[in-house]
Amino acid sequence: NYNGIVGIDMLTGTINGEEYLNPCVEINLRMTMGMAARIVYDRWISPDSKGEYRTIHFKSEGELAAHAESKRKTHPAKIENGKLTEGYVLLTAETPQTHYGIEIEVEKAK
Repeated sequence: NYNGIVGIDMLTGTINGEEYLNPCVEINLRMTMGMAARIVYDRWISPDSKGEYRTIHFKSEGELAAHAESKRKTHPAKIENGKLTEGYVLLTAETPQTHYGIEIEVEKAK
């Protein structure tokens, strides 16, 4: 018996010009990135906005921090009624040694 979060990974692809879907590549008895993205959206993103939830990687120390700082300057976060309506947010630690991150970038839906 199992009582908890279940994530199912699917795979799409093109073979000889035809699109295919493999509906169950893997079953995860844990939180998946897709589930985490959905929870972030439901709790923290305005329903009038759309955006991307991304994992990012940089090879050198300091690149992640520089990337995040640049994004914050060009796309500052705007919050209304406790929800992100526009802007950039890095969801992970930002130390000089950090190479991996999770970021969200949101804009108002048109």
